[in-house]
Amino acid sequence: MVQIPLSLIMRHGEFAKIPFHDIEAHQAVLEEAKSRLAMFLQLSMKYNELHGIYTVVWNFQRPQHNYNGRLLKKYDVRNTSYVIDILNRELENLVFGYKNANIFDFDELTSTLGKRYFQDDILYDQNNMGAIGNGDYEFDKSRIVTPTSVDELFSPRLFEFYEAAWNEILAMYRCARSADAIKMVVFDLDDTLWRGVLAERMDDVEALERAPVGWPRGVAEAVHILKKRGIITAIVSKNDEGNIRALWHPVWRDQLSLEDFPIRFINWKPKPDNMADVLAAANLLPRNVLFVDDNPVERAAMKTAYPDIRCIGDEPYLTRRILLCAAETQVPFITDESARRSDMMAAQVERETARKVMDRADFIASLKVKVRLSRVANVDDPKYPRVFELINKTNQFNTTGKRWTPPEMADFLSSGGALICWSVVDKFTDYGIVGAALCRGPVIEQIVMSCRVFGIDVEKMFMPTLMDMCAAAKTSMVVGLITKTAANAPCQKIFESFGFTEGEPGIWRRYAPG
Repeated sequence: MVQIPLSLIMRHGEFAKIPFHDIEAHQAVLEEAKSRLAMFLQLSMKYNELHGIYTVVWNFQRPQHNYNGRLLKKYDVRNTSYVIDILNRELENLVFGYKNANIFDFDELTSTLGKRYFQDDILYDQNNMGAIGNGDYEFDKSRIVTPTSVDELFSPRLFEFYEAAWNEILAMYRCARSADAIKMVVFDLDDTLWRGVLAERMDDVEALERAPVGWPRGVAEAVHILKKRGIITAIVSKNDEGNIRALWHPVWRDQLSLEDFPIRFINWKPKPDNMADVLAAANLLPRNVLFVDDNPVERAAMKTAYPDIRCIGDEPYLTRRILLCAAETQVPFITDESARRSDMMAAQVERETARKVMDRADFIASLKVKVRLSRVANVDDPKYPRVFELINKTNQFNTTGKRWTPPEMADFLSSGGALICWSVVDKFTDYGIVGAALCRGPVIEQIVMSCRVFGIDVEKMFMPTLMDMCAAAKTSMVVGLITKTAANAPCQKIFESFGFTEGEPGIWRRYAPG
């Protein structure tokens, strides 16, 4: 964690003593503060640069007031609050220039919890920006009239702020490592995505108008934000699908569409049975799914059928916050593939529907699958963020299950490792980058592939090229590594299916002919 004291960037009294109408002097001090900020940040980031250690940089707290006066301009370089806004923007731009580093928005956290209970700018100069405390009290007890203590005047809640800060930093770390990531959110409808059981009141105009008002609109907006993050949204509801289609537009108008949910099972089957079909359609594990349902019986049934699935819905006023703010539903970056994932899932559902009515060989031939391999040169390669995301979020087609830190990946690439990725296109859609392999000399150390392209023989197209690349390392043998995990059964036979033979457990070898 890096926290640069604001007093190093803005010296005590520096802004306050400048004549109010001397805008040029205010601007000059701001530019000097920017220069100091860049210098102190560079000094503070040495462990990040030398060792790649994940680094959280705290931003600066904004004063609680415009101390020039409440009737004067807020967005003015003479207002210290605005100057700190500019410095925070500058700090963010600088931090995003480093690898494996993020801004901790401490200013936002203190604003959310209430700066009056933490921040000391109401007592001391604006660049002090410490935690409010009772330190002056002992020195002032000898006054003619003993003053009221700071604790009594301001009721500080310091431990609450420190605990919240620590929890936020842990959430940032979990998000950066994609720990326990949610890849799909499955929604019930009645009293979950809208108020009430609407199929029973289809002719009640007032009920239909009231159904999306309030917290449901917040959940609807969350659906769109989740889609931008690359999280799939689905519906599992006990309802008549015809009724739901008839109700949808009167309720949501243009705010939310049924097509925003590429996977939909609206029928009278038990919800765990429908969830089996949802998981099959998305090729996901239960542990990567969040189920939202207001009915405790349905949530209990789902947990009984799928102990690893996560369930919420009993507190509608918390649903939006969990969906948008939980570390497990956030992502460290948004790639092109992430932003298009909902559309790709809709194409995948269409593809799987076609599969059910065709002979397998005819189905595969009809797809016109094309696979393109390319090498990721280094961590600055534009393809790197998506490939790194794929490696650390893939569970089922992951030959070792290994998760990589950015420093580990940088060391792998700088020490001669090859990071190969491939993209896939078929007649339904362009899936983007869906697979990656880490190779070192003749050894294929790890292969990962997105569940979106399971079952369309993509491996038959990338494996021969991978083996040729490894064999080009002037050896007659190619080695593949497998580590069995609880989730990676779909890929445990990949080397065997391409003529490799297992020697020691988990080590597969293939010798070139002759």
